[in-house]
Amino acid sequence: HHSEFKQMSFSTKSGTRNQSQTATSSRSGGNAAHHSEPSASENAESSAGHKPLAATLLQEFQNLKDKFKNEDDAQDKDSPYLNLEKATVLQESRIFHDATVVTQNPRRCCQMITKLLFLLVKGESFTSSEVTEVFFGVTKLFQSDDVNLRRMMYLFIKEVAETCNPDDVIIVTSSLTKDMNTGEDLYRANSMRVLAKIIDSAMLGAIERYLKQAIVDRNAFVASSALMSGLRLFKPCPEIVRRWINEVQ
Repeated sequence: HHSEFKQMSFSTKSGTRNQSQTATSSRSGGNAAHHSEPSASENAESSAGHKPLAATLLQEFQNLKDKFKNEDDAQDKDSPYLNLEKATVLQESRIFHDATVVTQNPRRCCQMITKLLFLLVKGESFTSSEVTEVFFGVTKLFQSDDVNLRRMMYLFIKEVAETCNPDDVIIVTSSLTKDMNTGEDLYRANSMRVLAKIIDSAMLGAIERYLKQAIVDRNAFVASSALMSGLRLFKPCPEIVRRWINEVQ
């Protein structure tokens, strides 16, 4: 009887222990499920706290647009060329005829060309006599050796070449041809680009060999300028440009 009582006691304790372990496991599983599955209210709060990505990006782009617009408005207000008058600029451009200013103060001449280009870009109209006068003044800048002034001069000639009298434009071809044969790569490259815009088929024959040599030049700036000149000249002079195929290859 004593041994049977001990066996019954052991079985009772084992059953109690198993039940407690099962209850603990159930509670643990319930807690895990509770933590892993957020409620609908929590999901709503999380969604409300974060804006959609598209809306956020649109807001950022709008902020950048407003920022740059404000900066552009500020630059326009501070621009030294905002209130330029054509008559005043044309009067000041007579400094191009002063050799002392051209050779000793190239920066002033660069600023003068910038004003003229600003008026042209803004759509200011010039009479043929005004264009001719300014154009002849700019041709005086060939006597300057300043690199920046030369670049500005080439740019201006290209911009006004189409509005000038063709007979007036021809006058600068000799100076441009001379620059095309100098040892300065900057002069060579830019003079070719200008010439390509102002010459015709009759004049192209005189400088064709220089352009063909420039295509195979070791300087990339000179070679690319020669190729661009060829592209511009191909429309008016296709037969001549086709002869450059060996150099291009």
